[in-house]
Amino acid sequence: MIIESYFRSLLRPQLEILGLSSKQQLLVGEDVNARLNSLMGNWDDVVFRRTALLLGTEEATFYQPASVDLDIRALVVVAVRNSILEDLSADRPFTKAFIPVAHCLPDSIVPMITSQAMAFFASAYREQGGWNLSSAKGDSDLFRSLSKCFPESWRRLEILANSSLPEHDLPNEADKQFQPPPLEEEATTGRAKAKTTVLSGYAPNIDPELRQMLELIKDGKIEFFFTSTFKFLTRNPKNY
Repeated sequence: MIIESYFRSLLRPQLEILGLSSKQQLLVGEDVNARLNSLMGNWDDVVFRRTALLLGTEEATFYQPASVDLDIRALVVVAVRNSILEDLSADRPFTKAFIPVAHCLPDSIVPMITSQAMAFFASAYREQGGWNLSSAKGDSDLFRSLSKCFPESWRRLEILANSSLPEHDLPNEADKQFQPPPLEEEATTGRAKAKTTVLSGYAPNIDPELRQMLELIKDGKIEFFFTSTFKFLTRNPKNY
């Protein structure tokens, strides 16, 4: 099976080099397997595929080999790059089993892991003429389950992913027009010493800074939260 072959021939040796134990490797493999099965098993459902891959398409355009079809590059971003593998790059991993190997995956290694996976799946797709996988069933179909758990959010992603228009305005009826609030003077002139901490993009919890931002929105003190790209917000599919 293609997914097993990928794990055995590529991903597992890479994880061993990073110093992961068999148990830790299994955790990564289970998450990647669930993602790949859901995406590849529903591949022929074009509307679903575009929607599920939407949040990886932007990042996929920057990965090599550029000759690989963009959908396959996006598949690898969503299923491999954005998997629990992300937790291995954090200073404070969300997954307790990864705490002993915190930050074992440096940014410099990520493009290599991702590009090799893209080349692997592109070659397999050409050789087989498709994935030849049946869709997962029930809750094991990760992304199909998301469409049922979060129908309103999924519908909005579906519209964006399958439209030929350059942009969409998708407000709720209760949404109001707003202007960005002015920055507080002290926020622009402060000299506080900065400290960088690498958090896990896979963690489903809300960090103190985001919590404060959401509370300010709830209290009506600011109007919105903005991020320039999906990957800077989260890589956990349940948080989209």
